[in-house]
Amino acid sequence: MKYKLSKNDLLVAGLTALIVLFSFALVFFYNYQQTHDDMIKSLQDRALAIYNSVNSNLNIKSFDAVKNNKDMNSSIYKEQQEFLNNIRHATGVRYLYTAKKNSKGEIIYLVDGLDLRADDFAFPGTKLEDEVIPAMERALESKVILPDSIIKTNWGKIFVTYFPIHAGENHRGKVIGLLGMEFDANHQYDTYLKSAIFTPIVAIITCLFAMFIMVKFYRKITDLYNKATVYAQNASNAKGRFLSNISHEMRTPLNAISGMTRIGKENIDDKKEVTQCFEKIDTSVNYLTNLINDVLDISRIESGKTKIENRPFNLDTLIKNIITIIQNQTNEKEINFICKYDLKSPYLIGDELHLQQILVNIIGNAIKYTHNKGKVEVIISDDNIDNNKSKVNFTISDNGIGIEAKQLPTIFKAFERADNAMEQQYKGTGLGLAISYNLVKMMGGELKVRSEVDKGSNFFFDLELNKINEEEYDRYIKLKNKYPNHNIDKLRGIKILLAEDNEINREISKYVLEQNGVIVEEAVDGKEALYKFEQSKKDYYSAILMDIKMPVMDGHEATKAIRNLPHPNAKDIPIIAVSANAFEEDIERSLMCGMNDHISKPIDFDDLIKALDKYIK
Repeated sequence: MKYKLSKNDLLVAGLTALIVLFSFALVFFYNYQQTHDDMIKSLQDRALAIYNSVNSNLNIKSFDAVKNNKDMNSSIYKEQQEFLNNIRHATGVRYLYTAKKNSKGEIIYLVDGLDLRADDFAFPGTKLEDEVIPAMERALESKVILPDSIIKTNWGKIFVTYFPIHAGENHRGKVIGLLGMEFDANHQYDTYLKSAIFTPIVAIITCLFAMFIMVKFYRKITDLYNKATVYAQNASNAKGRFLSNISHEMRTPLNAISGMTRIGKENIDDKKEVTQCFEKIDTSVNYLTNLINDVLDISRIESGKTKIENRPFNLDTLIKNIITIIQNQTNEKEINFICKYDLKSPYLIGDELHLQQILVNIIGNAIKYTHNKGKVEVIISDDNIDNNKSKVNFTISDNGIGIEAKQLPTIFKAFERADNAMEQQYKGTGLGLAISYNLVKMMGGELKVRSEVDKGSNFFFDLELNKINEEEYDRYIKLKNKYPNHNIDKLRGIKILLAEDNEINREISKYVLEQNGVIVEEAVDGKEALYKFEQSKKDYYSAILMDIKMPVMDGHEATKAIRNLPHPNAKDIPIIAVSANAFEEDIERSLMCGMNDHISKPIDFDDLIKALDKYIK
């Protein structure tokens, strides 16, 4: 018998359909609003975190010193621009800049955190666009502008915030300017809102088939969404956590330096106490230098600036050097350190310095995470692939705290660290393994790990390296050592022009050089250095030590000007850059502008003396 629907059946079906549609319309709009609110909250939290970390580095001096593009060569502008640019790169902010009112009451850009060559870079003194003025006016009235919506523009979706900058600390004192941030919200908008749209649609379709399937599927989607949200938050906050960690790690040695300096001053007549203070200050300085070097290394690697050098080296000698470097660490913890190697072909071609860095990093980690009187074992072996190539295997094992299985996939990633409770007590940036992993990869290998909690870890990798014989290696060493060791006596009585704007740095360099018999004349900026050299007689100065970042005229400009002078020594006087700029491009720029060499701060004065000996006739 054919069933015929009655009017009541149609009415019930229609009402049911309306109820279902209405119910899921509510679900859709609720989910849409909730995800939108979560998205805005995450952006607001990111903006506040950046503001709190940046605010302490912005002060009335930096705001008063910058008025227009003529101030771009000032040290204050360059420091602020470099600082904001670094923060922008580290946190993923699209635009990060400071602004203030000028004497005419107009709101103008001060320092733009964009790369200097960016098409939309804003020069200091440029007036702000009219549409942003009202919000900026409120920020200059000491109000934090954290909007609850995203702006849609022709070039995409953005989230814009403004924060007042106060003259005093802890957001107190008069407002001297503002900090503006603009986030690219396209990715977050798509991630949050597409998810908000997708979930109810899937739920509606599923409900038409069966309610219980819909519930199960909805729960699964919700679970996946939560995991995706956690992953996205972890990814966006990874560098934020790193900044917090590196800040803590740097403050620890800085606190030690400050504290030991005070203790030394209070016990100036107690030679033993002062000596101990100096030793502790030196240890803290070395630790701080290593932290900075780690950050520079990972930055070079991520930007593709690190280059692998292939030169002859003796692997046997390299291993012995590494044992010497880590000996103190093993002795302090009474580690049973075992190094086994039996090499068929010790003379190889490769990057000796980076290979040493890799092994010192991994062995140092093994020692760090191994308990006192534990065991660390290094095994190095090689196999001849053919007459020209050798496969070298490196294995570093320990019986330390180990790594949880779920954390193994992240330990080679920059800005990520293992997170178990025991590892919180260990210092460091957590960049060592990421640096080592990338360097091994650049050399054609792959760093791998096996580990178990409370049983230890095993790191291993292979490298295929070209072989050479002992005669070829000896010829290379003779050529490399063509120049004899530096001769201190040769430097006694020479005159050096020291261009350095920082008084303390100038005092330290002058003291060390004068202790080695060098006569030092000072210049506080590049312009004064240029003037003193121009007025000097032939062969009066034997060399110039030139800082890079200086007011009035920086080191690059001063060097170019000196090289173009009609002075008889202008073309050949040794000019050595002494700078805190330590990237490869900084060194290349120094050489391109006419300098002979580049020494990075903190200065290794042995290297400085060697450099002077090398270039002074």
